[in-house]
Formats: sequence, C-alpha cells, structure tokens
Amino acid sequence: MWIEKFYTKPWPHLVIDSFFDEESWEYVKSKDALFLKYKQSAHKTNHGLSFSYIEDNHLIDYFSQKLSIEYLCSKFPNHRDFNKLEPSLSLKVSRLPKVSSIHDEVSAKVFSTIVFVEPEHNVGTILFDKDKNLDKVITWKPNRAVIFAPIDNLTWHAFGNWERSDRYTIDLFWLREI
Repeated sequence: MWIEKFYTKPWPHLVIDSFFDEESWEYVKSKDALFLKYKQSAHKTNHGLSFSYIEDNHLIDYFSQKLSIEYLCSKFPNHRDFNKLEPSLSLKVSRLPKVSSIHDEVSAKVFSTIVFVEPEHNVGTILFDKDKNLDKVITWKPNRAVIFAPIDNLTWHAFGNWERSDRYTIDLFWLREI
C-alpha cells in the first residue's frame, strides 16, 4: 500500500513507501534480468555502474502514471521552469563503500525520483541545508521512493554505500530542454 509523507525541511521532498505495486515490484526485484537486459548502456562511475537513458516501457509507464507532471507540480509548486519534459530512466549500482560528493542536480532536471531496490539495509539519501550542513538521512528501505524538485544551491544531497554489498536504485528524472 502506497504511503506518502511530504516534508519541508531542509527543503521540500516526498518519501513514498511501497512505491511500486506488487506486480511492478516483482518486475524490479528481478533486477539481474533487468540490468542484464540493458547492459549495453552501462558505464562506469566513481561509485559503480550506471545504466542511463533506459527505455523500459513498463517502468516509464509506471512512473508516468504514478508521478504525472500535474501531480508533481501540485506537490512541488516551486520548481524549475519548463515547456516540455521528457522522462530519463537510470538503473544504478553503487559498488564501493563510500559517499558521493554533496551536489545539487544538473539544470536540466526538473523533478528527481530515486527508488531504493536492494539490499535490505544500506544508506539512503543524505540531505543537507542550503549551507551544506547535514540535516537528515532518509532511511534506506526497499521500495521506498524519494522525490524532489531540484533548486539550484538549495537541494544539496548525497548518497552512500557503507556496505560491501551492491546498492541498487532506479532513478527517474523529468528533464527539460536547456
């Protein structure tokens, strides 16, 4: 059952537990097949692997229905201007036990969604205030989504992997033309 909580500090963000319905969650949990299907799009990052610009109709349709542009604009009225948005789906595997640098999102991103997949325990998304002071950590929980509207020099965040096991996420970004 979809359970959402909206927070205003350190900046507006939404946390949704049981983001994927049962059928879609089973599809996502078969991640080995899912990641293998898109292995041609994999590229190495500082933390592991990123499978970017995935065209998986099942996942894009699910995100588009559950997180429509109208829904996101109603939750996040303070967002970057846009004329048209396109979904950009990524599958991410963090393999190294380290934390990413504190960052805000590139200017093309209007809405960002990160869904925690595996393992059972890990580090969620780390939120910082406008001065880059640690504010809170969104606890890792499989099938939990973290959603926000990136704002320059405000929505500072990071992610990490303290464990020796791989950290899997599915990320969907609504991108605008710049």
